[in-house]
Amino acid sequence: MNVQSKFYLAYYFLITLLSWGTGIVSDDFSVMDNPLDQLFIPSGNYLNIPLAYFFEATILILADLQNYLLVEVFKIFYLCLSFYMISKFFTCFLNQQISFLISFIFIFFPTHDASTYWIMGQYLILSCAFILYAYYWLEKEKGGYAIASILIGSFTCYGSPAIVFGVLILLIYQKRVKDAIVIFIPHLLYCLYYLYTSEILKTFESRIQIKSSLSALIKSLAIQVGTFIDSTFGPSFFLKIGYSIIDFPILLILPFLVYSFLQKNMPCKILVIPKPLLIFAISVVTANLLMFAITGRYPQICFNLGNRVTTYSTFIFLPIFYIFSNNRKVQQIFLSIVFTSIVGISLHWKFWSYSQNQVINDLAKTQISTSNNILLVSHHQYSKLGPFSHIEFLSEHWVSDAVITGTGHSNLKIYSLSSKRFILQEKFLIDRKYKTQQLMPEIIYVYDTSLQKLLSLNHIEFNEYLNSLKPHKRHWVQFIENERWKNLLKRISPRIEYSL
Repeated sequence: MNVQSKFYLAYYFLITLLSWGTGIVSDDFSVMDNPLDQLFIPSGNYLNIPLAYFFEATILILADLQNYLLVEVFKIFYLCLSFYMISKFFTCFLNQQISFLISFIFIFFPTHDASTYWIMGQYLILSCAFILYAYYWLEKEKGGYAIASILIGSFTCYGSPAIVFGVLILLIYQKRVKDAIVIFIPHLLYCLYYLYTSEILKTFESRIQIKSSLSALIKSLAIQVGTFIDSTFGPSFFLKIGYSIIDFPILLILPFLVYSFLQKNMPCKILVIPKPLLIFAISVVTANLLMFAITGRYPQICFNLGNRVTTYSTFIFLPIFYIFSNNRKVQQIFLSIVFTSIVGISLHWKFWSYSQNQVINDLAKTQISTSNNILLVSHHQYSKLGPFSHIEFLSEHWVSDAVITGTGHSNLKIYSLSSKRFILQEKFLIDRKYKTQQLMPEIIYVYDTSLQKLLSLNHIEFNEYLNSLKPHKRHWVQFIENERWKNLLKRISPRIEYSL
């Protein structure tokens, strides 16, 4: 076995250790609930990204609550496949050892664990990998393989334009116009397909929300830039790194062990980033921010499964390495802390998966009987990374419905219940997030997963119970108790009003 194969096997083993046991979360449960006759029939948003359906949904539909081994296997397979393709891209610029290291850091970077461990978020990593692999095939003068790879990458994710833009700028910088055309035309086919399915067929809610107002676009772009700085260099980044480590005190010794290892094995200036890669990284990050600005949504965040939007912004660490290319110690300290955080986040996902399974087993053993068909579910809506609500479980109605139905409780209209988001007003339960309301009966039934108990409450008791629930906080700004600050945030982003 040659040295290259040994390196690949070592990284595949590490990827398996980190990913195995991270389980299924959030919307996985509702997709898993789909019947087998929908196995190869994408619908809704999946019509816009059909290959993502086959990568993700088909695997979930074949699994079930009691056995999702298949999901675990495919998550690892997708990560290993992505690692292979991304490392091939980086070998066009860097030596093999460093290409492997940077590919691993990109895939497992702590700010976007949703696109690493969540099978329904891995489409971002897979799309990026196939597009970068297309560049590798162009280097090998295999245009046909490059076209196939760019088509797969494009039809897997509607965020693919950001990566394609970075590759195009890279090729133009290298004065390879013909190769740029080879990349551009297949991707243009996807862009036209996406506009047709989303804007003409109206298969799903359009992602292009800001279409005419320049001021709205500038405001949205400002939010993207601000949240990008926060999630990459600011408080959110350091809070995520910090809590992912201190939540597991045994990990506090790991940075020192990794640092010692790097000192012995990391050559001087090992992470010198060539200028073409620097241009590529800056282009991707810029395009990524502009792309999400056009949606008018999806700020760059570190906590919650929404952090998948920061995946492509992770390329900013290449310019960071470039800045510190003459400071070996800073690079080693950075890598030591990031690797420790990666291990901590993996453990967090594994423990939360175990906790979810306990809830599911408890539900299967519990008899739920109501005098009406309405059931509210409280607790176990998010994992807790420090004080932050992170990985979703029973946070949305459709997920709670899929889990409770999957444990043998049918014919119930199920709602997830949380503080601040819901209020009971004149017999109506109002969901402030989705602006909906449901007429409630005189007796309200709540299944409390933390107590493993079905509660029967009148309206007065229900309001007391609702007020006793702790609100979910997914960003550090929610901890600031200042009305002027809250009013400012509401003006900037009215959609988050219910959470403040």
